[in-house]
Amino acid sequence: MTKSSPPVIEDSIKVLHVNSDFTYYDLLEGLTATDDVDGDLTDQIMIGEFSSLGEDNSASYNCVVFDSDGQSSEFNRKMVIDDYAQPRIYLNSPLLFYQIDNQSSIPREQFFALDKIDGDITERLKFSGDTTDFTHLGDYSLTASVDNNFGDSVSYTFPVHVRDKASPLYITLTQYVVYCSRNATFDPMRYVKESSNDLVTVQTPYDLSVRSNVDTSNPGVYEVEYTLSSETTSVPAITFLVVIVLE
Repeated sequence: MTKSSPPVIEDSIKVLHVNSDFTYYDLLEGLTATDDVDGDLTDQIMIGEFSSLGEDNSASYNCVVFDSDGQSSEFNRKMVIDDYAQPRIYLNSPLLFYQIDNQSSIPREQFFALDKIDGDITERLKFSGDTTDFTHLGDYSLTASVDNNFGDSVSYTFPVHVRDKASPLYITLTQYVVYCSRNATFDPMRYVKESSNDLVTVQTPYDLSVRSNVDTSNPGVYEVEYTLSSETTSVPAITFLVVIVLE
């Protein structure tokens, strides 16, 4: 018995443009598959592996279809992710530790990573360059890196601080890592959520000061230090915000 010719996959779009929230069905748009015996096999097309992402936010992926004789055809299709953004690394609390707590290592659960396409990729985080000595007061660093399923990776070196003891005062921020576009306006007070200062009275004056080295004209990792002092205690409250200025 003579077998039919392999099925044929055709693409009416040529280069597919999608957003980061694309679905499996979006990847099938404009594709058709036919066979001279089975007829229309479009609903049998399967999506295979993706390539790494190119500089123009483009990638390619394989499409494959089988006919009733078990013959297959493959098609390599180009796609562009119009709103693509690199993975991002965040902190759920500042990298601030106190010598009195006898800390032995930086809790990795302070970090989490998100990607517009892959979602939560925290389990892919890797760490290196940890210089922190919790027995000595000072400023240290830790590098965190992560990659997504398109092979795009980011790596940032985060400041780490060891101080002598905590304050009875407090400062909490809305977030502890902020990403800024180049040349964007940056206001550090925007990220102060709550502090002892919110309970201010005539008898208990507080002073909230901010020290920042953020330069949004130059991509890099920066930091803002918030200090809240009071006449009622000799130990001010301190917290930190990491600011990452993107290329």
